[in-house]
Amino acid sequence: MKKFLLYRITKIDSGHYYIGAHAGHPDDGYMGSGKIIQRYVKKYGIDAFRKEILLEAPDETTLYLEEAKHVKTIDQDPLSLNITPGGNKPPRHGKGPSYRPTFPNGYNAKRAKKYKEQARQQFLTSNPMKTERGKAAFIASSRGHKKPDKYIKQMTTRVSNERWITDGTNNKKLHKKLQLPKGYRYGRTFSKTHYQSFCKGI
Repeated sequence: MKKFLLYRITKIDSGHYYIGAHAGHPDDGYMGSGKIIQRYVKKYGIDAFRKEILLEAPDETTLYLEEAKHVKTIDQDPLSLNITPGGNKPPRHGKGPSYRPTFPNGYNAKRAKKYKEQARQQFLTSNPMKTERGKAAFIASSRGHKKPDKYIKQMTTRVSNERWITDGTNNKKLHKKLQLPKGYRYGRTFSKTHYQSFCKGI
């Protein structure tokens, strides 16, 4: 059964320390989730540190309350390796309090949407191949088309959801999801004049 532990990791020779909360066991080898402490452990090795259990809390809520009381950040104590104050679960996959974007005048949904669109436009400007028009322009230029604008228009035109149907005399378009009316078939019927002009263009 997991225990709710508040621990302190100390670098033996310098006295730098890290305080954190963990749901696990005292001897599970956990050495903190902070960026600085992880870099220290990787650089100096686990033998350069001493880990001690400060207290065992009855539940998770109490554990994080106690963590908030004990933790001092780098700004408060130069020997501390804690970047953020305690009392919160560590962020996962880049989503957490320390990863939230900061806005100069506070968070605003419209302003956030505006910033997001500006970043998107800047990305598309620096990466023209990310847009359909950019891809079409690249293909047109690489294939040596005489009218690249016409080719780009053809490439970027959306595929229609309608199909031509005919009853042998009249032609009209029908949405793909609609049922074919009685007496109609898929395709188009060309008049004699239209057919002759079409053949001349081949």
